[in-house]
Amino acid sequence: MGTGEWISSSMPYLKPRDAGQPEAWAAEAAAKGRRGGQRIAHAGEVPTPPEIAELLGLPEGKAVVVRGRMMYLDEQPTELTDTYYPAPIARGIGLAGTAKVPGEAATLLATSGAWGPASAST
Repeated sequence: MGTGEWISSSMPYLKPRDAGQPEAWAAEAAAKGRRGGQRIAHAGEVPTPPEIAELLGLPEGKAVVVRGRMMYLDEQPTELTDTYYPAPIARGIGLAGTAKVPGEAATLLATSGAWGPASAST
């Protein structure tokens, strides 16, 4: 890595956020004196790719929702990232579309009951 670059931790991205808190990427960039943002480039249901099926414990080819994002740092494209969700969990709560979701996906999943303590027994 070059001087002045950092590697982020995934944990802040997995925690639901309270209303009014900045998204995790923007907060992480701001802590470094930078501006972070993102744009949803594509979203929808796709057959599970083999490596994703293995990671999610799903059969290969079963439907998943993928959200592809372009991450920006100081208004410059810096990262492409795809996030996959089992379709039965993500279907119908707004993750299959390109609109930004309130409070990020982790908050949406937790508040919808699709993921988190409320859904741990399902």
